[in-house]
Amino acid sequence: HGVSSLDFSPDGKLLCSVGQDPYHTVGIWDWDDGSLLTTARGHNAPVFTLSSTKVGNDYYIMSAGADPNINIWKLLPNGSLKGEIQKQHGMRNNITVFSLAITHGHLIVGFSDGTIKIFTVPSMGNAGFWKPHQGPIYNIAPAEDVKGFITGSQDQKFSCYYFK
Repeated sequence: HGVSSLDFSPDGKLLCSVGQDPYHTVGIWDWDDGSLLTTARGHNAPVFTLSSTKVGNDYYIMSAGADPNINIWKLLPNGSLKGEIQKQHGMRNNITVFSLAITHGHLIVGFSDGTIKIFTVPSMGNAGFWKPHQGPIYNIAPAEDVKGFITGSQDQKFSCYYFK
């Protein structure tokens, strides 16, 4: 059914994938030999996007898609996933393709109506939202060196934001 999004684990040893398969799974793959280590079910609709991050000494995988949830798993060194947390994003619209990024302790989420919502990581507290675009947000690129991020949308605009 297709792979929607890929990301490496923060240490580069594992490849994480999500797709639009009938079971709405997250897959964890060994980068060295290509073997599937783990699959996890946590969504009830197609999964469009995922991102990984390191918080302290722990690695996390976050996934989102057509259901109202953002799922968070702790990624263990052996490729298994532990402690799923499901957080409702609180918006009417779906999270769009490639629109989830993590930077400076924040999860930035783009929605199909052009809204951006920010959560703190890993507590998933609400850190704000606004609507800078008039169409679906297709990409969010972290800009670590300037402590910010850039969004791109179907409205043919991009926007730059900085954390204080």
